[in-house]
Amino acid sequence: MSAVQAKAAPVAPVAADNRGEVDPIRFPRLAALVAADEGGELLRELRRFQAYNPRAVRVRTVAVARLHSESVSAIAVIQDMSNSGVRVRVDQRHEGVADHEVGLLVNDGNQRVVVPIEFERVVERDGRDIDLAYKFSRLSDDQRQLVDRLQGSGLFTE
Repeated sequence: MSAVQAKAAPVAPVAADNRGEVDPIRFPRLAALVAADEGGELLRELRRFQAYNPRAVRVRTVAVARLHSESVSAIAVIQDMSNSGVRVRVDQRHEGVADHEVGLLVNDGNQRVVVPIEFERVVERDGRDIDLAYKFSRLSDDQRQLVDRLQGSGLFTE
């Protein structure tokens, strides 16, 4: 099993609608628990859970970079970037790049900088392309400043 197959994560369905009622057809056990909860604490906690969004703010982009190591190299289009990681699009022929430790090779003015990243998961497959999510790992102060500059460089649009 490749890293891409191992990290493909299912999307969790939303249990409650905007009124906070649990759909008894889709989630019969959860609906029964909420109905039996006389004080309504379970439903309040479910609403808090739905509102919780641990994802960092992402900035959309059209920048080109390279996923690079000594053994593999693939051109990647950065789709979006946050303080915690980056989503890149690669040609499906390079899906195996997720099985290797790679860095994100970007141009910073006149020099090339490798930003250390770790494979997280497959985000989406679209025809011949595949979107891969990576988290930043062990960033030095200079690399963190580069990520901050890239996010505010004008290449990115919200």
